[in-house]
Amino acid sequence: MADLETPDPNEHGWPFATGAGRVVTAENWETMASTWQLNGVRGMPGPEVPLAGNRGLYAVRLSNTQVEIQPGVAHIGGHFYELRYPRVFDLDITGTGFDGTNVRRDLLTLRLDRAESVFRFVQVKGGIGAGTMTLPAGGDELPLVQIDITGGVGLTGDPADRRWFLSRQVRPIKGPYGFLHPTPANGELGVDYHNNYLVVGANGLWVPASQVFNNDPNPATLDAIAKVAGLMPTAWTDVTFLLSSVTHANTTTAKVQVCKAGNVVHIRGGMVATTAGTALNTTVAKTDVISIPTGFRPDRAVYLTAVAFESDTPSTPTLAVRIATSGALQVFTPATLRSNILRVDFTGTYCLS
Repeated sequence: MADLETPDPNEHGWPFATGAGRVVTAENWETMASTWQLNGVRGMPGPEVPLAGNRGLYAVRLSNTQVEIQPGVAHIGGHFYELRYPRVFDLDITGTGFDGTNVRRDLLTLRLDRAESVFRFVQVKGGIGAGTMTLPAGGDELPLVQIDITGGVGLTGDPADRRWFLSRQVRPIKGPYGFLHPTPANGELGVDYHNNYLVVGANGLWVPASQVFNNDPNPATLDAIAKVAGLMPTAWTDVTFLLSSVTHANTTTAKVQVCKAGNVVHIRGGMVATTAGTALNTTVAKTDVISIPTGFRPDRAVYLTAVAFESDTPSTPTLAVRIATSGALQVFTPATLRSNILRVDFTGTYCLS
């Protein structure tokens, strides 16, 4: 057998059938395997006491001082661990760190012991406090369950699931052809190349991600939503009459009101004399008669038209309306018509800027 070629200490590629790539150490395999998968346990999130079939490396309570770790597999830092049969773990209910209710929140973990080249189950006393977990910084440990120890008593309730889970690859699929791809696991991600959207495994089916996730839209979508929302009309708002001699033509069907859609303001409604049947006369002779509410006022004077009524029939010519930046509205009427006008109707649109 030919001698094995020594790898270049500065660079190395493996595994190969010939050359330096034939030489692969345990450290090389660890380096490579650590890129395949994030640290975690095989399973999926669920209730704090997981259901049967989703209990890999979850610890079931046996007594106040014992739990039973269920068979399962895990990946930590390029190393793989498999527990094939249930394993009883003895709890240490002694020590300090109990809170005002005489409870200490411990954490049962799976730890990669590189010095001894083994995996160990470890009880981290007080491992959970104020919602945080105390784990070594090296990333060689996975939380499994939270164990609430009552001082002098031990574990009285079910351990709470605190496992981190293995990630899954994103699987490309053809949406309408279910028989062409395997049944997904819950939470598995896929890209539907037929319908061009992200899909997620849910109860054995691939479904659009929008049916599973309820996340905020992306910033571009939010911006579009905000712009559309800004174009939605506001509620109709009553104007204020500056003269006691005039009022709404009808407080139910013909109030003088404004509304806004984006930067566009609409005005509607009719104005009559407070005393029924009285002509508006000098009221419509370039006098401040109405105040447009704040928020609906133009940044420069605008001119609209209005319709004058002598009876039930509009008169001619139409009237000019001026709205100042202060919101003051005036009606311009020829002197020959003022004594005959009984009503003025506003229907117009102007921009704020």
